[in-house]
Amino acid sequence: MLLFSIAAFFLMCNSSSSSNEGKKAPIKKLKGVSFVGGPDRVDLISFIDLKNNNVNAVSLMPFSFSVNGSGDLIWGGGGQWWGETPEGVQVCIDLAKEKGIIAMIKPQIWLQGGVFVGYLDHPSDSLWKSFEEDYTRFILEFAALSEKNRLPLFCIGTEVDQWARKRPDYWRGLIKAVRNVYHGDLIYACNWGSEKSLPIWNDLNYIGVDMYGPVSHEATPTMDTLNASWKKYKAHFKQVSDSLKKEIIFTEWGYRSDDYCGRNPWADTLHGNINYEAQANCYRALIENCYNEDWFMGGFVWKWFPTIEQSKAEQDHFTPQQKEAEKVMRELW
Repeated sequence: MLLFSIAAFFLMCNSSSSSNEGKKAPIKKLKGVSFVGGPDRVDLISFIDLKNNNVNAVSLMPFSFSVNGSGDLIWGGGGQWWGETPEGVQVCIDLAKEKGIIAMIKPQIWLQGGVFVGYLDHPSDSLWKSFEEDYTRFILEFAALSEKNRLPLFCIGTEVDQWARKRPDYWRGLIKAVRNVYHGDLIYACNWGSEKSLPIWNDLNYIGVDMYGPVSHEATPTMDTLNASWKKYKAHFKQVSDSLKKEIIFTEWGYRSDDYCGRNPWADTLHGNINYEAQANCYRALIENCYNEDWFMGGFVWKWFPTIEQSKAEQDHFTPQQKEAEKVMRELW
């Protein structure tokens, strides 16, 4: 009887150990950036810079391309920037790991002419099916790469909310297909405002929100105004999180460094003079208001360039690099 008990004990221990084998580590609160996949190979210095800014996660974004209304989705084939190819993404994953930084792959669609991807639509069921077959192959390619690298989180789509509402059965089938090849957590990145209404949240592990909601109509937003705005947003997101019983990740968030950057943060057009203080205040308000909330699992700043030379060309746009907002990140993270 004693021998049987000892044998049973070791069998239980071995069984428990093997059941955990291959599982991804749970994610920590993400202090992340959306890392631009540029035309040239990157080296470790880019990730040392991230580490020095207390960044602990990067979103890597390979793009595919389409014409709105076309049944074709194109990627690969030698026409992409190095940082958006599987080879480039792999190198970035390796460099991130070397500095202890989490990587999440977030495949995206670019519509010809810069048309907002949320308007993606096709005039017939046959075109939808052709497009969805391509998209499934695109997503599974990077889901497999995520599995190979034991990444803890994978994003299955970005801001195609109209498509997700119109054809939820396709998306549920895609999620099942992804789970057959990837065993980490799954997220979808909805456009802000869609976090309550998509039919696929129950099939995912986290609610992803590209958070570009307005926070101020002032040229230089004051902290009082920003904190009042975030008080309302926090109540809203807590209600969403409690209702769906899932934590929220801001899969993108950011502000331009110009006047009125809090008025419509989603816009890529400029509204006035370069204004580093306005951007920095918006960064401070989001980080101070959200990062201690239980419903919030962090997020990814839009956007971060691999080199200082690239970031200098973006001084009046979204990147915080070489600006006051970068100091705010480093201080609060």
